[in-house]
Amino acid sequence: MDGPVDGTKLIRKLKPELLEALMGDPEFLLQHCHASGILSNNEYNNIKDLNMRSKQKDNKHALNFLKLLKTQDMQETFPKL
Repeated sequence: MDGPVDGTKLIRKLKPELLEALMGDPEFLLQHCHASGILSNNEYNNIKDLNMRSKQKDNKHALNFLKLLKTQDMQETFPKL
């Protein structure tokens, strides 16, 4: 090995693959991160709260978000959209 592995760089490099692999059951992953001490109680509760709130958003919000992504500013800033 060339030296210690930079975990943050490795995660960023593998981010697309990790997201695709882990999105099947994010609740399971969240519980294990909490149980192993990666997340504090406060962090765990904040993430769970965000997840609950996002699930409560209705279709109107999703459509408004998609409309926002189609605006010229967003298209110029994020050309891969």
